[in-house]
Amino acid sequence: MKGYRLHIAETTLLLHPSGAAFWKEESTLFVADLHLGKSTTFRRGGIPIPAGSTTCTMDRLIDCIETLNASRLVVLGDLVHARCSWDKELQEGLARLSERLPKGNFLLVEGNHDLGSRSRWEDFSIERQVAPHPLGPWILLHDELTERPQASNDHRVYLAGHVHPAIKLRRFGETIRLRCFSLYNNCLTLAAFGSFTGAKTLDLSLGQQYFAIVDDEVISLT
Repeated sequence: MKGYRLHIAETTLLLHPSGAAFWKEESTLFVADLHLGKSTTFRRGGIPIPAGSTTCTMDRLIDCIETLNASRLVVLGDLVHARCSWDKELQEGLARLSERLPKGNFLLVEGNHDLGSRSRWEDFSIERQVAPHPLGPWILLHDELTERPQASNDHRVYLAGHVHPAIKLRRFGETIRLRCFSLYNNCLTLAAFGSFTGAKTLDLSLGQQYFAIVDDEVISLT
């Protein structure tokens, strides 16, 4: 896999093809929007969705942690899809993840989908924080639109999720849609990490930078 090294906030983030961003200086992996247990929620609602997406997402995440030798994980919201997502697959997956992280190094900045699971985090040594949460040179958010402080002269750098960004590219009469990272107005929005999340196609905006995930590579489109 070939990531993209983004120089920002006087440091470097590796934008990884998985949708994660790795801060090597502090051995910290940022991810957003895993939506673990989403398929379980659908099945309990009578929609015949195959099982396995939670395990697939967890396998990818643990592989990413081990490949990059990350010792801290920060989830920028929507770790779990809903209160009714909790089943054996989800609990075993979070237990596997907790075992691989040093105590106190599993941080969740709560997203809107996480609110029904607040009583569960202590079982897995998950440290819960409310956005905006400062960490080193970053201000951590889930939803930039609702959580970013309003300021006319704000030069801080934000990391966020929630949007599940994607872009459409057209060439020779064909259109493809790619998951991406988006950087605009000092806010880096991560691609959704989950295997069963969907994506929102962004409108190309002046001054916005896009980093598209193409197979096993991240490519800057600016």
